[in-house]
Amino acid sequence: MENLLDNRSRMKLFVRAEESLEGVARTGRRVLPTLARFCLISTFLDDGIRMWVQWSGQQEYMQSSWNCGVAPAFLFVLVNLIVQLVGVGMILMRVKVDLATYMLFFVVLEQTIAYRLIHYLPFLFRNLALMSGLFLILAESRTETKSLMAGLPRLEEDNKARNYLQLAGRVMLPFMFLTLIKLSLSTSLVIQNIVGGILMALVSVGYKTKTSAMVL
Repeated sequence: MENLLDNRSRMKLFVRAEESLEGVARTGRRVLPTLARFCLISTFLDDGIRMWVQWSGQQEYMQSSWNCGVAPAFLFVLVNLIVQLVGVGMILMRVKVDLATYMLFFVVLEQTIAYRLIHYLPFLFRNLALMSGLFLILAESRTETKSLMAGLPRLEEDNKARNYLQLAGRVMLPFMFLTLIKLSLSTSLVIQNIVGGILMALVSVGYKTKTSAMVL
């Protein structure tokens, strides 16, 4: 009997917590989409700024790594700087989001080749996590385009494309969490890794997505 009461009280506590988080989500529904986009593309913004601040270092690295002249190294840094900052700005302002995501996809693939770190797991996981965010942004932009075209027939092919993009983003999303895991025997870090892994798995499969995402 006591166990039954404990289970009921835990369930009520969970329901109350979920309702509170839902209330927070409803209150910030105008801000949260922009904030979510910013979080997904913040790495590109950081990398673009780093290209500007560490221009000479990045250029020297490319010259020594690829044994190329000043002009190709200069062009590499310049292209990465412009494409990343312009792409981030377009996504945040919701201007030609599809084109902006393709630009950032290009940066991910280009840097994977340029830095020759495809066999370095942390760098590979980081790139997969970035691509998952871009897939989710691309899927969201497809949804927004449809809402702006109310009254027109909804094409089944577009629905499939959007669903595939969301699926790809969710499947690759756990790699974002893997980049944050710290291997340590510390009790707090072990608990953090376990709880974070469970919540990330729930987000990936689409169960209690809003609650899990808010807790994360």
